[in-house]
Amino acid sequence: MTIPYAKPKPRGMLRLLLRLPPLLYRRGLAGRMGPRFLLLTTTGRRTGLARTVGLNYARDGHTVYVISGFGRTDWYRNLVADPVVEVQVGTERWRGLARPVSDPTERERAGRLFSDQAVGQGPPRAVRSLLHRLGLDYETEVGRVRDPGLELPIVAIERSSGGRGYATD
Repeated sequence: MTIPYAKPKPRGMLRLLLRLPPLLYRRGLAGRMGPRFLLLTTTGRRTGLARTVGLNYARDGHTVYVISGFGRTDWYRNLVADPVVEVQVGTERWRGLARPVSDPTERERAGRLFSDQAVGQGPPRAVRSLLHRLGLDYETEVGRVRDPGLELPIVAIERSSGGRGYATD
């Protein structure tokens, strides 16, 4: 029997570092960030405001998978309430439809893709070292997605039909 995974929310300096990718994108560094992170923008389930978070991801054709390493986080609950999302990877931006992945075969495939692809993505080595000192071992966390005993929330995001990407201000 699996139990939904819940990890304490990051605090202090770790929390600030995890909020860095959206800030870098907003500063015009999306081109330099390249495919390291995906920015996911959801609609706040209580406020109705746009909420953006930087996440690791895996691509499988036209599907992008994201995994909530901290359990059912705010961004996860937001997209369950309203599955229309915006995705940005580097300078590419598009709208999509998100859905939690419950099928065991798809979950296993997504976990495998994620752990294979995420090692080359995510924070640069120097930042990973700092994260480790703050209590987050990136490589260990990436490896955990393959643990069938953990029921990490996995989300599949499909590009909306007709969405060829778009630029926004």
